[in-house]
Amino acid sequence: MEQMAANCQQPSYATDVLVCSNAELRALDARMRQAYLAVAPNLDAVKSPYFEAQPLWLRRRSMCAFQEQHAACVKSAYAERLSILEAVAATRLATRQYSCNGPRGKPGLSATKADSGSITLWRGPFLYAVAVQTSPAPGWQQEVGVKENGKSLILSHRGLPSITCQNI
Repeated sequence: MEQMAANCQQPSYATDVLVCSNAELRALDARMRQAYLAVAPNLDAVKSPYFEAQPLWLRRRSMCAFQEQHAACVKSAYAERLSILEAVAATRLATRQYSCNGPRGKPGLSATKADSGSITLWRGPFLYAVAVQTSPAPGWQQEVGVKENGKSLILSHRGLPSITCQNI
């Protein structure tokens, strides 16, 4: 079974050792685990390269061990992941609707924006992507970023085409 949070029973990764020995990071990990379990059923059907699965996020979080500011990188990783999971949970509270052109300009995506600034993209009833506005610490890069340009939103992914959404 894939790891879903820090393994404090037998930490084998440097980042797990750090998280398990630091009260603040351990609390963030526990909060992230709860948030993940609350939305996990919504994530089962996600088949999109624009949404990072939990095991992939954990592997990327573990790369913080190679950063000079290991703890700050890990804290940013948790802040971003919590924001994403909370955005999935709050989708029904979204206040603005968007129509989006998917990768390579193909239509068929819709987006909602919550008051928190989080953006969730949908392809029909299926979650496609989540973007949040955070200020990451050095060493941590967001998987999906969002920029607002008037009535448009532009979602960018590290290594994939951007997605443009128009307010409707």
